[in-house]
Amino acid sequence: MRYRQRGVLESILFDPDMELYRFYPDLDKLLTECTREAENSMRMLSQFSMKAKFSVFPPIEFGSFGSNNWSIVPIGKKFVEIRLVLDAFDQVDCEYVFALRSKILMDSLSVWTNCAFYQTGIESGVPHVDDLCRNIFFDQIDWLEDHPIMSGKLCLSTDQLSYGNSIVAGSIGQGERLARAAQLFHEARIMLLSAPHLHNDTAAALLISALEVVSLIDEPPKNCASCGQPIYKISRRVADLGVRHLGAGAKWIFDRHYKRRSSYLHRGVPHAAQPYTGSAIPQLDPQGIEGCALPTPVGAPMNLMEFTSCIIRAEMRSEVAARSLAAP
Repeated sequence: MRYRQRGVLESILFDPDMELYRFYPDLDKLLTECTREAENSMRMLSQFSMKAKFSVFPPIEFGSFGSNNWSIVPIGKKFVEIRLVLDAFDQVDCEYVFALRSKILMDSLSVWTNCAFYQTGIESGVPHVDDLCRNIFFDQIDWLEDHPIMSGKLCLSTDQLSYGNSIVAGSIGQGERLARAAQLFHEARIMLLSAPHLHNDTAAALLISALEVVSLIDEPPKNCASCGQPIYKISRRVADLGVRHLGAGAKWIFDRHYKRRSSYLHRGVPHAAQPYTGSAIPQLDPQGIEGCALPTPVGAPMNLMEFTSCIIRAEMRSEVAARSLAAP
């Protein structure tokens, strides 16, 4: 088999063992007919509509948004219904494509709202008819803290609706740089919301890894003059990314979190590990911040979480703008 690119088949070479022709003298004809039938089926995609119910955490009511190929509508304060319009060969293929693209969409929604999303089933409740696809967009695209809320409801921006269109259409797959970053962010957000203070360091590691993915550059790295190995300067890339989006004053934050992640992953040193029983007991720790041992609640990387989602959102806006300029 020869591939045009990963996952895209270009040609298949059949080389049957000659012994098979004793049992199937018309094997060449059968293979030709089989190939022709497969080619014809590839041109016979049908359109399907599929929906699923997702819980939203923290429970904040979502606004109603929609386009030609996807929509999100609230079912009370705790749930949303996601509907995708997909091209597929049959119902089985549709279910697979839905599972794949709705996952990418949920990861992106986490970045867009700082919430976590959990699928609760294919059968969903009935949304309020008067709420369907109002598309009242959030215009503060550079928001940083908390959630994008207008009139008590979570909102999206116009570029996010367009980005979702590209996901559902298959133009943005799970291997795309920002889709991978969004997945890491969503996993970190789920950890911070589902078990507060238990996974602070793991969540922070995922967030820094998400920024590493965002900072990936296409041009090949320079090689070390001594050993010839590639020089990636990953920590510098992450800090530069933060400075580009948040200003020079943010550099120390990303430098510090990168060092903490290295200490945690390579030496097993947590950022804040002292138990908290309602009262904080000051203790000295030469390795701690300002020489103090910190209780676990202090170690929650909330600022890093908000900075990371803000940066990924900005990169997604740039992606949407670039795709719009490239369109004929």
